[in-house]
Amino acid sequence: MKRIEGVGLFACPIVGESHYQGALELICGGRTQEGEDNRPVTACLIYEPTNQHDPLAVRIDIGGLPVGYLSRDFARAFRDAVTKSGVVSETEFEVAAVIRGGWDRGPDDRGSYGVWLDLDYVERAQ
Repeated sequence: MKRIEGVGLFACPIVGESHYQGALELICGGRTQEGEDNRPVTACLIYEPTNQHDPLAVRIDIGGLPVGYLSRDFARAFRDAVTKSGVVSETEFEVAAVIRGGWDRGPDDRGSYGVWLDLDYVERAQ
């Protein structure tokens, strides 16, 4: 698996985490009153050609669990950048990421988890 080194900005949000809140809660060890403030993790970006909604989808896994996707536009830009950089046989990539949110302060104050990738690969490869 190819490792992509970012610059420490963690400015690339993923999408679809609302469908994977249980997995993110498991990864974080449960919700707390404070939630997560930049919990460091390693994310795996996986090409998903069998995705019924988008054959160019790029799924994001953490700890072997799916947690979301690159946005449709960013997935295409990422794939193009990877191809332009000469990496054509890889379909899985590793990148640093952080998890934020996930607090639980009672029934009326519960935050969703979100994931941000340290991914500036597209900008560097163009």
